[in-house]
Amino acid sequence: MMALKSVSYKEMRLEFFADKRKTVQRRLKRLEKLSKPEDSYLSKTSNLLRECGMELSFYDDIIEMLEEDMRKDKM
Repeated sequence: MMALKSVSYKEMRLEFFADKRKTVQRRLKRLEKLSKPEDSYLSKTSNLLRECGMELSFYDDIIEMLEEDMRKDKM
């Protein structure tokens, strides 16, 4: 027998951004493997690493806000 679970819009948003964060984390790990210590600060790999880091921070902030909002709703 299958049980149906109701998922709120906030939970769906949280899951969506968590999936996006996982994707960026995987991309960041691949880029870290490609980067070399002698790479210039202005190299393409360095730029991509910075962009991934900023994107990861963005998703972390969103997830934190959504989790805090969900905790407030439970009170």
